[in-house]
Amino acid sequence: MTATLAGLPILRVELVMPSSGIWTALVEASGTVALSGRVVLDDDGIQFRGTVRTGGVYSGRVQAAITGGAGALSTPVDAKPYRAATAKAVISDLLNGAGETLSLDSDPAVLATLLPFWQRHQASAGLNLTRLTDVLDANWRVKRDGTVWIGRDSYPVQALDHVRVE
Repeated sequence: MTATLAGLPILRVELVMPSSGIWTALVEASGTVALSGRVVLDDDGIQFRGTVRTGGVYSGRVQAAITGGAGALSTPVDAKPYRAATAKAVISDLLNGAGETLSLDSDPAVLATLLPFWQRHQASAGLNLTRLTDVLDANWRVKRDGTVWIGRDSYPVQALDHVRVE
């Protein structure tokens, strides 16, 4: 098994993939040149596309804090009103303004929801996205490929054999 960050062998990685929000990784790799910008963390063919938020070289090792996607969901956006817009139009406008990309496999039913009126707040893109998905009874997260997925989580019904004790 080989894990690399921008082609450098990884020595240590702490990866957090929440069910809602942005995945993050703290990585230490072999190398002598600090990383910046967009990078790919590859673990035996499973790729995570993100952006170096902070990093440097310490004691001959490259260290980087990586955020999924373009790393721009903390970017402040201006307030903006919408009338008779679909959720997709509002979300696309928000993500494009922040430099992020909407995932193609986002839930079409959620994206088609008509919003008679919506007010985007002057706040971070991520906070605005959370406000909107809460109203839509949906969820959002940055996927491994760096795109932002919007939809409703569903889980298959489980039929487990069990013995009732009490």
